Amino acid sequence: MVNFGGIIVRTIDGLIDAVKVALTYCDDATQVVPGHGPLTDKKGLEEYLGIMEGFRQAVAQARADGMTLEEVLSSDVTAELDEKWDNKMFPTAAFRELVYRSLP
Repeated sequence: MVNFGGIIVRTIDGLIDAVKVALTYCDDATQVVPGHGPLTDKKGLEEYLGIMEGFRQAVAQARADGMTLEEVLSSDVTAELDEKWDNKMFPTAAFRELVYRSLP
């Protein structure tokens, strides 16, 4: 569960949707004050959205391929995104688990 601008988000899909809604309120002059990390802007929020969508896609594909949660956690299915994520809110493996468990 993540608090995104006062909206409680329980799934990766909800988080992605919340970021998309937030982006509708942004223009090139908008400053975004995240709950974690440095000040950012519309471009930074768009990058964050891309990371969230990438994590969702990678973990969902691994799950569809039959990987268990334990296999996903010990794998490198999000290797391309791990450096971008860089433990922003919590460790990468914990985020992979959150994504895995929140998928429909």
